[in-house]
Amino acid sequence: MKISRVDEIWLLAKSGNSIAIVDTGVDYNHTDLNVVKGKDFVSNDSDPMDTHGHGTHVAGTAAAIINNGQDVSGVANSKIVAVRGIGGSMQVLADAIKYAATKASVINISGGAYGGSSTIEKVTKNLGSKVIVSTAGNNGQNKKRYPCANTNVFCVGNSTDSDNRASSSNYGSWVDIAAPGQSVLSTKLGGGTTTKSGTSMAAPLVAGAARVIWNQHPKWTATKVKQRLLDTAVAAPGLKGKKIGDRIDVFEALFNGDFEQDLKEWEYTGTCTSKTKLGPIVPKSGKKMAFCTTGPAGDQVAATLTKELNFVADSDFTIKFWYNFVSEEYPEFVGSVFDDSLKIKLIAPNGTETILAQESINSSNFEPISGIDFPGGDNTVGQLKGGWKEVSKTIAVKKGTGSYKIVIEDAGDDIYDTAVLLDHIRLK
Repeated sequence: MKISRVDEIWLLAKSGNSIAIVDTGVDYNHTDLNVVKGKDFVSNDSDPMDTHGHGTHVAGTAAAIINNGQDVSGVANSKIVAVRGIGGSMQVLADAIKYAATKASVINISGGAYGGSSTIEKVTKNLGSKVIVSTAGNNGQNKKRYPCANTNVFCVGNSTDSDNRASSSNYGSWVDIAAPGQSVLSTKLGGGTTTKSGTSMAAPLVAGAARVIWNQHPKWTATKVKQRLLDTAVAAPGLKGKKIGDRIDVFEALFNGDFEQDLKEWEYTGTCTSKTKLGPIVPKSGKKMAFCTTGPAGDQVAATLTKELNFVADSDFTIKFWYNFVSEEYPEFVGSVFDDSLKIKLIAPNGTETILAQESINSSNFEPISGIDFPGGDNTVGQLKGGWKEVSKTIAVKKGTGSYKIVIEDAGDDIYDTAVLLDHIRLK
């Protein structure tokens, strides 16, 4: 949960909607799972009780109840639709998938076989409006496993805690994305928790992430949900060339705190964009950083960058981020009335403002930096002494809607001369 940054979304992720777990059944009596009884297609009855323990473990990773002080927390705060479909024929699995699709828009199938099934291929091909997640398999070879390799199935490989391919994980161009699946603690048949490893443990993390993103963007298509998870996944050096995809980053997919998605889901006024560099300054994390500036219009005296936060519980949390303040006003206007300023703050649901960072031309320590030339001014530019500064602040918030707001203000000369850079926002 920490490696894939799930622990950073628990305070912000909207609950609602269901995840269908097509597996060996689910222990619907487990007190850390919110289970809706589906059907048992293996025994052909209406009792989807887990007969093995596998499905209960998978269900907990996807959606064990969050913030209840019990056992574990899953990715999504959602209901589980229990469907027993593993343990019989491929036809049974196909029937279970079709049924699951009538109950949920996100379906996890932690199982399958190496022989392709035309029946399952036909079923998944017709379910393009659903996010179907499945497992690459645990034989450590490039051998297609189904339904993972079928059309419209989001195929998951198993990565280690150090962002390498788990030796047991199958691999190949048919695998879409990786998730940690080694020694995963989750819910146990009969109550409590147990630890398991494999692609079966990696897939429900991806299914839970898909549910979280879709809850945040209910009008998106299944294709767009999957693409967001792919676009924000981490291209870890240890996974390069390993053919299990990049490793999922759930917080980045939800929050865009590294700005790799440009300024998507951020609101801004004035001149704001994302940049790969500003002169010699490069991002602290990833390939992009946020950039906001006064100007260049003659009447543009302020810029703001804002993210709305929907806190789902009362909590203390720690916010961390990096920023830099860059100005053409250094050194000639230090001590003058042209005291451009930067303020980064968190506005809680009750309206209380917490100042996280504050800088100005007159009060901050600057150093000269070359290679940057703001239009409309001279060629002397300064940045905060030492460059990037990190903020880490613990704050108590109440449930409700608040915001994270960055404000940069020009002191009156109305030229394109002061900018803030922001990157790698984290919430613990």
